[in-house]
Amino acid sequence: MEFILVIVAAMLAGLIGWMLKQSFNTQPWVAEAVSETANQAPLGANAKVVGLTTLLAVITSFFALIVSAYALRMDFGDWIPLAEPRLLWVNTVLLIAASIAFQWTRNAAVRGVAARLRPGLLLTGVLTIALPVRSRGRSREPSPGHNEEGVCSSVLRLFRLTRETLV
Repeated sequence: MEFILVIVAAMLAGLIGWMLKQSFNTQPWVAEAVSETANQAPLGANAKVVGLTTLLAVITSFFALIVSAYALRMDFGDWIPLAEPRLLWVNTVLLIAASIAFQWTRNAAVRGVAARLRPGLLLTGVLTIALPVRSRGRSREPSPGHNEEGVCSSVLRLFRLTRETLV
């Protein structure tokens, strides 16, 4: 959790430093008037790039808040860790392997190596299709931690504890 706080503090320090740099270099009583036809954007600013940067900043902040809330919630005494299913690790390995195969194929396409395109695309397709097929086949099998309705009993316990805490 301390690591996340350090990252958030570094982001805020960078933002405050940028804002101070902008305000320290401005002297409104000496500044010249700018014509209406002049571009008011910073040098080289593109609306698409600014929009994408803003979106990524918001998504990063939201992710940092979610991770911080999760880390803080784990510190409570009533935290019940959920068992990680084996399917999670298999899907993770499949996803990483598909990403590596896709990048390998992309690099071959950029370099113009046609001999690597067909096997790369085939491997990428097989690994990509294996991910949802494997997940769908495994989701129907009952596991020991599930009750007859198919809902994980530890999740039900978490809901009950949350409801008791709020009441």
